[in-house]
Amino acid sequence: MNFEITEDQQILRQTVRRFAEESLATDAALRDHAPKSAWPTSLADLGLWSLAVPEAQGGAGFDLLTGALAIEELAARDAAVACAVALTNAVVVPALAAGQHPLRDAVAAGTSLVGLSWQAESAGGVSGTIQTAAAGATHRVSRELDGGSARWVLSELGGEACSETIGLRALSNAPESTISKTDLLLDDVALDREAYIRTGALLAAVGVGIAAGALRLALTYADERHQFKRPLHGFQAIQFKLATMATEVEAARQLTHRACLTASPRDSRLALCLARECAFNVADEALQIHGGYGYTREYPVERHFRDAVQLSTLDLWELR
Repeated sequence: MNFEITEDQQILRQTVRRFAEESLATDAALRDHAPKSAWPTSLADLGLWSLAVPEAQGGAGFDLLTGALAIEELAARDAAVACAVALTNAVVVPALAAGQHPLRDAVAAGTSLVGLSWQAESAGGVSGTIQTAAAGATHRVSRELDGGSARWVLSELGGEACSETIGLRALSNAPESTISKTDLLLDDVALDREAYIRTGALLAAVGVGIAAGALRLALTYADERHQFKRPLHGFQAIQFKLATMATEVEAARQLTHRACLTASPRDSRLALCLARECAFNVADEALQIHGGYGYTREYPVERHFRDAVQLSTLDLWELR
């Protein structure tokens, strides 16, 4: 299996990295503090809302690995935006395309925002509904169970916003639907399996991005902060931490790339499990390296940690 990144993928990754640094990083704290803040419209200029969606489904036609590379770069600066882009690519646009819904083109172009909802079952057997919708979302695509089989439906949104979450707060503005009418988009088992694979792989890329962003912040702080007339990275204990963090990030990244290439439910779920754990561990260590400053909002590492905690609550549904 070839894990080498092509030249075109490398160019795309650098382009998205530059965009995220210039357009997302500066306003990420604002979207975190005020979830109703407007989302960056420039995401549509790069075609990110449908980057990894096949052309037949209204997307740009790039493969899943290319989409994961782009989403990782977004998540390193703003995980909430990256999560929304990931779920739109994984489920929303393909589902709207399968249902031949006129909203598909607007979502793929980034002029309309659509949330996502599904029921996940935890390891303890307790089911819970996961809902994500950004400020300004008008509709939600939901996975429902009907007589033992799964189907994806579209409903309108309205009403007051739900309570804020600890992390990924720009996605916490998920108003309940006040309209009972729903449009059936698809009830195909094969498409449900494809959505499962894509969701797991792209959410794993979000986890890798959170961890990579936290590692970058820790490296910068360890270089700038001095104690006893030398930078923090000059102490062996900090060196051990940074080396372990870098190893965990690369391991999660490689498993995520494997999941994109194999397109198997097993690899997709494994990648998501490892990426969520990696995001939490690395963000936690990065916060510890920052010391007391890491707990203040003056440093973005605390947001990375909260986003990692919230990502751990996003689990996949059970395939039927």
